[in-house]
Amino acid sequence: MKMCIVDKRANRKIIDSIETLGYEVVLMPSMKNVSESCKSHPDISLFRISNSELIYAKGCDGNFLSLLKEKGITLIEGNSLLSHKYPDDIKYNAAIIGNYLVHKLNSTDSKIFEKCIERNIKPLNVRQGYSCCSIAKVRENLAITSDLSIYKALENTEIEILLIPPQKSIVLTGADYGFIGGASGRVNDQVFAIAGNAEYLESYCEIRRFLDKRGVRLISLSDEKPVDLGTLMFFTL
Repeated sequence: MKMCIVDKRANRKIIDSIETLGYEVVLMPSMKNVSESCKSHPDISLFRISNSELIYAKGCDGNFLSLLKEKGITLIEGNSLLSHKYPDDIKYNAAIIGNYLVHKLNSTDSKIFEKCIERNIKPLNVRQGYSCCSIAKVRENLAITSDLSIYKALENTEIEILLIPPQKSIVLTGADYGFIGGASGRVNDQVFAIAGNAEYLESYCEIRRFLDKRGVRLISLSDEKPVDLGTLMFFTL
C-alpha cells in the first residue's frame, strides 16, 4: 500500500501529481490552537519514528487517526498538547536522520525521547525548533538544509548534508517564506519531490547537482512556486 499524508490545503495539481506516482493522498486535518500558517502541516502534529510508525499530538482528529490505522500505520500518542505559541508548537517537529534525533531538545515531546532511547537513536541538539521543516530528508543518510545549526550538528557524522541559503521562493501562508523540508518529500531512495516547480528554488542548480551525483531524481509536483506544506509524508507499506 502506498500513501502520502499531505496538508489539506495542498492544491489540486500537487495532489494529482502525487496520485500519478501511485500514492493515495490522505489529507491532514487542522489542529486546534495551532497558528494559521501550520495548522494542518503533518510535521507539526506527527513525528515519524519509522517507515510505518507515527507519534501523534494529543488532540489529533480521531477519524484521521482511525484511517491511518486502517492503512497499516502504527500510532503512538504523544504526551504534549500543541498551541500557537512557540515553543509549544514544535513539540513534534523533530526529525530522524540516519541514527540521530535532530531537534531543539528542551522542547521535544517526552514520548519521542522515550521511543528514540528504546531504539538507541542518538539525540542531537540544535537551535532550530522547526527541525523537520528545516531538513529535507532524501535518504536515511542524505539530506538538505538551510539551517546552519543543523548543518554543523551533522557535518562531522556519516550523514551527507548539503547546506543552502534560505529559499525565499518557497511560499508559506503568514510568513515571508517557507522551509525546504516543509516544501518537499522523499518518495523513495531514488526519487525526491518538491511541492511545486523545483526550478523556482534559488539553489535549484546546486540541489540538482547534489542529487544527480547520488543517483536521485528530482521531480516537481506542479508548475507553480514551491509551497511549504509541512513535509510530504510518503509511505510504502
